[in-house]
Amino acid sequence: MKRDKRWAAEESGYYDESFGRLVSNERGIANVKASLEQVAKYTEGSVLDLGCGVGYLADMIDDREYFGIDFSEFAIEWARCNIRNPNARFCIGDLRDILAAEKFDTVVLVQVLEHLEEPAAIAKAVLTVAKCRIVVTVPSKGRGAQRAHVWPNWTCSDLTNMFGKLAICHNLKRGRDILAVYEIGR
Repeated sequence: MKRDKRWAAEESGYYDESFGRLVSNERGIANVKASLEQVAKYTEGSVLDLGCGVGYLADMIDDREYFGIDFSEFAIEWARCNIRNPNARFCIGDLRDILAAEKFDTVVLVQVLEHLEEPAAIAKAVLTVAKCRIVVTVPSKGRGAQRAHVWPNWTCSDLTNMFGKLAICHNLKRGRDILAVYEIGR
C-alpha cells in the first residue's frame, strides 16, 4: 500500500518530535552516538548519510566531505546550527530525490531501511551512488517494532539479498541491531 502526502506530513511531524526529544535527552544522545561511532569506523572518503537525523555522524568523520539528507525539517535545521564539520552539508528531502545526483565514497543508512515501504528499491539506487562502501544498520529480529517501522525485523541474509555479498555483518548493542558493510568491487 502506497502512503499518500497526508501520511508524509504526519510522519514528518512524528520525526520532528522524535528528534526534538532526542537532542534534549543525554542518555538518548549517548546511545545514538555510541552506535554512530561504530558506523564511523567503517566510513572512508566522502560520506552520503541517507536519513542522517541530526547529523552527529558528520562530526565523527573529522573534516571529510559529508552530505546528510533527512525527512525531518527539525533534524536538518538542528544539524545546520550545531554540527562543526566545515565540510558538512545538509538537505531536507526524500531519499529518492538525492540518489541520482553525485557519487560518494561511502553511503550510510543508519536505522533507515526499516522505515521504507520499498527498501530494496532504495538499496538498488544506493548501489549506483556508492563508489567504495555501503554501511547499513537495521534492527535485528526480536528487537520489537516502533510506530514508524514498516519492516521491523532484519537478518544478515535480508541485507545480503539486497546488496550482495557483505564484507561484514554482525550485531551491535547487545544484539539489538545489525551492522553490515558492503564493499563495492572488492
